[in-house]
Amino acid sequence: MKSSLSLHIRGILCLTVKVCDCENPPCVTHAVVADPLGVEVTTSSVSDRVAFLTQYQSDRGVEKPWILDSGASCHMTPFPSDFLSIQPTRKSITVANGVKIFSTGVGTAKTSTRVHGKEHRLNLRDALLVPDLTERLVSIHKLDALGLVVKFENSAVTISDKAGKLVAAGVKNGSVYQLSDFRRER
Repeated sequence: MKSSLSLHIRGILCLTVKVCDCENPPCVTHAVVADPLGVEVTTSSVSDRVAFLTQYQSDRGVEKPWILDSGASCHMTPFPSDFLSIQPTRKSITVANGVKIFSTGVGTAKTSTRVHGKEHRLNLRDALLVPDLTERLVSIHKLDALGLVVKFENSAVTISDKAGKLVAAGVKNGSVYQLSDFRRER
């Protein structure tokens, strides 16, 4: 990577695009978008990077919980900032009311919960970026396929690995279970 472009919004460095000079004009096949918060996006077109940046900048600071969903075939989120890494992809998704929406990316999304003051992190591989969603969804199906144990009990949910080690936890909020800080009464 021989050259880079930086984007500043209101004087704040938002991201840097490193461009390979292997071709004239510079090669976009090897371009990497790096955000100061640690998100890295590898794309094959300038328009993909611009679309991603536009959406990414609009969702910073969003504090919506991850909802556990038994009907979701994949982990999904509308927020690009949830991703540790992401690649553009377009996949059709049919939501509960029968409407089709589309993903714009796939990658590893990050989650974390606190249980009795201790942080637990769960990285969701092959998560989809779906801009038309309003909520973050954790697929119980995908967790089960990984061999994780999801247990619902006393208005709480715990997610453990095969050895019984706690991976994440949450609570019931209304009619849904969501990942969140958790303190079990003893």
